[in-house]
Amino acid sequence: MPNRPARRPERCQTDQQDDQNEPAHHQALGWQPGRASALINGHCPCRQVAHLAADVLRAGKSETKAPGNGAGADGLCGVQSIAGKDLGGRSIAITSNPKLSNVRCLGNIGGKLPGGVTIDDNKALSSIAPLKGKHPIQSVAGDVNVNLVHCLSVEDARYLRSLCQASAACHAKIEKASKCHPKASGSVLVGAGAGRVCGGSTGSDWTKWKLSGTSGLYMDVDTTKCKFDMTPAYVASLVGDAAHWQLVGVNSIYSPTKSGFRVYLWHPVLKGEYLRFFATRYKWSLSWLADTGRSAGITRAGKTGWKQFSRDTIYVDVDTRACGYGRTPSLVAALHGAADHWRTQGTHAIYKATATGFRVYVSHMSSEAITAAKAKENRWAISWVGSTDAAIAGKSDPKDWRAFCASRTDECAPIAQYYAVYTDVDTSAHKFRNSNVAYVTSVSGAGNHLQVTGGASLYRASSKGFRLYLDRAPSPKVVIE
Repeated sequence: MPNRPARRPERCQTDQQDDQNEPAHHQALGWQPGRASALINGHCPCRQVAHLAADVLRAGKSETKAPGNGAGADGLCGVQSIAGKDLGGRSIAITSNPKLSNVRCLGNIGGKLPGGVTIDDNKALSSIAPLKGKHPIQSVAGDVNVNLVHCLSVEDARYLRSLCQASAACHAKIEKASKCHPKASGSVLVGAGAGRVCGGSTGSDWTKWKLSGTSGLYMDVDTTKCKFDMTPAYVASLVGDAAHWQLVGVNSIYSPTKSGFRVYLWHPVLKGEYLRFFATRYKWSLSWLADTGRSAGITRAGKTGWKQFSRDTIYVDVDTRACGYGRTPSLVAALHGAADHWRTQGTHAIYKATATGFRVYVSHMSSEAITAAKAKENRWAISWVGSTDAAIAGKSDPKDWRAFCASRTDECAPIAQYYAVYTDVDTSAHKFRNSNVAYVTSVSGAGNHLQVTGGASLYRASSKGFRLYLDRAPSPKVVIE
């Protein structure tokens, strides 16, 4: 999808305006309801505060983007001290910068800050370690509020606690934030402890978008009810009555924050009003889930480790050893990124699943070649939720797949060759009490399921089960999880 339009730095204002719109074996998990601102003398005479809020962080006339590494706050490299705070009591506020991947220049500010520090809604930022630079900040008089992607490292948490000037509230906010497991590798972020599992389902209020001759639907998903303290690794599936098994984009997460995310849908045939008509008539809704604990994780944007498989396909081997599953879990994955992953497919197809990792192949629906370098540049990362808990997760029987030929009698001619299959998944053993179960699914198998669609599109969903159709699936040797 297109990047959000850049916003100009605001001066002499406390608040910012919200962004505007931009346009195998099957695995299932079920859950039921249970600016950048820094004081720079002379940049803003009214309060001596320069607000930096844009896709690429800006400071005065400086705008720097490191090749392949996202954007950095390099315009602040010359700032060595901050002598004030804004009306919100903040001396440093780094917020709403989707491409900001490092804050190394803030490590030169040093000393004591008269206000607080807020680092929030920077979707590509996974560590604040550079704040501890050559001349680090030593203490803050206000609160410390940090929201990173999925979890806060032990080292980052220790440093942030040291900044609090004997403030119990300041310490409490840091302690509440989800922590990363200390054994997570350099390419993945994995939560620590039991964490919290939370999910839900949306309504059917989809919005149209149009770009470069094509069109589709998008939806902003509100997850505030979960009260996440950090941005979790979301996964999603689509539930409906009909016509959604060929959709692309269901697993592609955009603009994730601790309060929500966005998903774009694209169909190879249905466009515009026709697509929205189908979405409304057949009650398409998103089913989503997130786990802030050790059972879930996300690869580090820019360090995921994408490799080239063919001209139009890349892959990544995801290391899940820090999750400590013990045995092969039920796994559901999604693709997060900054741009251009709305027409990808393959994220729902899990390969080589073991207790210590899995592989995902990703291809693009366009005719353009897809490269590992492009995936890195666009900050593509794989999120996943895994579980070995039979109460909320399970796997289908690979023998239950049946050929689908659109026959009223459900009988297919024995001599015909079919490229679609379906299976009915029975979840009654889980004894879900609420009929509104939030299922998320993926397909796992030995092969031939990279190109299938429908692996995350559920039909006839209820507390007792659901049906799944796979298109472009010549081999039925896959099962549901």
